[in-house]
Amino acid sequence: MEKETLILLCLSVVAITTIIVVAIIWYCKFKIKKKELEYRKLVEQERERTKELNNAFAQSLLQTNKEIIEVYCKNNTKQKE
Repeated sequence: MEKETLILLCLSVVAITTIIVVAIIWYCKFKIKKKELEYRKLVEQERERTKELNNAFAQSLLQTNKEIIEVYCKNNTKQKE
């Protein structure tokens, strides 16, 4: 009876240890995935900010080019007259 009890006790310890190890591994995987999602979110936000800045710069540059062309056309017209 003592051998059987000892074997059951050992199996119980192995089972509990296995469950604990699996739980730790799942927790680590979850933590890593959470960090990856946070990083992806930050990268996406940074892309959006960069896109907005690029669009604002492009609009500003376009407006400046239009103004330069208008001034050039006015000066060119005045010189012809």
